Amino acid sequence: MCGCKADDALCHYVVTRTDLPIGFMAAQIVHAAGETAGGPIPPETNAIVLAVADEASLRALSTRLTARGVEHHLVLEPDAPWNGQATALGIAPAPRDCMRRHLSDIPLLRGTFAPLERAHRVEVAHHTV
Repeated sequence: MCGCKADDALCHYVVTRTDLPIGFMAAQIVHAAGETAGGPIPPETNAIVLAVADEASLRALSTRLTARGVEHHLVLEPDAPWNGQATALGIAPAPRDCMRRHLSDIPLLRGTFAPLERAHRVEVAHHTV
């Protein structure tokens, strides 16, 4: 997919929203990881959780990854009060160096969350073809 070396560290990335309640967020992280595991994962695989501010940012990231051919799964929560909102995104395990180019602008999920207005937002660059 990206021409990375086979010995690059394997990483399983999940991206969540910082505007979700913590317990619900944890469940969505598990859903995203499970949907993209693809079977047993080697024990040396690094699990990395990144965070965006809100649903619009998560959907923008999904659009960006799709455009770049990155295999991922966008978790949509059907139950109220979420009613189909995108809540997390899992990326199939891949070499870290391959994923950095796609995710380097997304911060790690931290134990304390920035207020919504300061949290990271993802914008989709619109290109004319």
